[in-house]
Amino acid sequence: MATPGPVSPIRIGNPLSILSMTDTAIDTVPTMIVRPLCRKAVDGGAGVRSRFTKCCGATVGRGTTVAMALVMIVLLGAMPVSALAQNNIPTNLVSATNPYSAADQAQIDRFLDTMIQRMASQDDASLGEARRLLVGQFTRVQDGQGRIFLQYISNGLSRRLKQLTAPGQRMIVRLNAMIVVESVAQHQASAAVIDLVSHGLSDASPAVRYWAGKAVANLASNANSNMGVQQQATLLNSLKAALGQEQSNAVYQQLLSCLVKLNLMPGATSLLLDELQSRASVHARDPQLAITPILESLTELFQSIIRQQASNESVPTEQVRRITQVAYRYLLTAATNLADDRIDRDDAKSYRDMVTYTDTILRWTTEQLGVDGADVPAKFDRAVDNGQWSEVRLRTTEWQKLLLDKLGFDEADLAVQFE
Repeated sequence: MATPGPVSPIRIGNPLSILSMTDTAIDTVPTMIVRPLCRKAVDGGAGVRSRFTKCCGATVGRGTTVAMALVMIVLLGAMPVSALAQNNIPTNLVSATNPYSAADQAQIDRFLDTMIQRMASQDDASLGEARRLLVGQFTRVQDGQGRIFLQYISNGLSRRLKQLTAPGQRMIVRLNAMIVVESVAQHQASAAVIDLVSHGLSDASPAVRYWAGKAVANLASNANSNMGVQQQATLLNSLKAALGQEQSNAVYQQLLSCLVKLNLMPGATSLLLDELQSRASVHARDPQLAITPILESLTELFQSIIRQQASNESVPTEQVRRITQVAYRYLLTAATNLADDRIDRDDAKSYRDMVTYTDTILRWTTEQLGVDGADVPAKFDRAVDNGQWSEVRLRTTEWQKLLLDKLGFDEADLAVQFE
């Protein structure tokens, strides 16, 4: 193997760049350290003002705002082509329609054991290659065949991957293992898989936590996922704990998105609304905190409810009331922070979009709750387009009056703490 070149830090502006790398990209990163870069405003010595402030010591020039990013330290060097790439599970076993014989099981087990050993090794080239081969097994099934194959390797991997996700493993091992877990979660929602995902959600690395979040999303969309009540509770409790301490913007958004996808699971939508509700005052007090994760989650939740209604599925009245409450609180938060000029230019669009989208949500929810259209406040699109935020803030009082007088909300239900 060629001697690695000098260590070279690569700064990536998009926080998802490393987290959602393609197979090829991950394979070219034999060793890496992923750290969240703080959002640091240095104008006038403002210092760190965001919740996501685990600074990695980057040097930032005066007048520069560094958005949420990830820093990779990559050892650059030539990588050998391993003979491992020739290994694969035979096609006849992939397409088998009858239960495996003992010999068939032994052959698959040897392949899985070899891959796990390679991933646990210090040879990062073999590690990446083994991960790619394991993930690749799930793409070999075609035309709905391979149910026996998918079930067998999912069971086998869910047992074997636990050792690779342990805290004592190197970060690159845990990361690649969680990428495999994400593939397994597309086909199995067993207690073992949920345990792997739960461990991933509490991992020290934001990259590992991000892929654990992707695995949760797969569990939610897994058509064959017949999770029992206890498994559902375990998963939701893990998500709740993760949300309470997550400091990575990208991971936080992924976790909120998971709750939207889990909306058919008892308690998932309630947990999402609890989280959104509790954070309104946090954003009010800290306008530098990125509001995009909240906006995207509200968008996903609202669109999910619209699809639910279009399918003639009833939306509980209490859920509509809670969404109304959350939408109003973020409308007030966004309008007030914009009116008080507390928003950085880079974040202004997200806050503006929050104003218009929460207004849209309120128009739909109040209609569902029986409010006459004549009583609904006039749209303030022109004021938004012209940046007349003081007027927009004043107009939010019209929504407040309607919610208090027509729908019986308490003032405490709608209050936001700005100090």
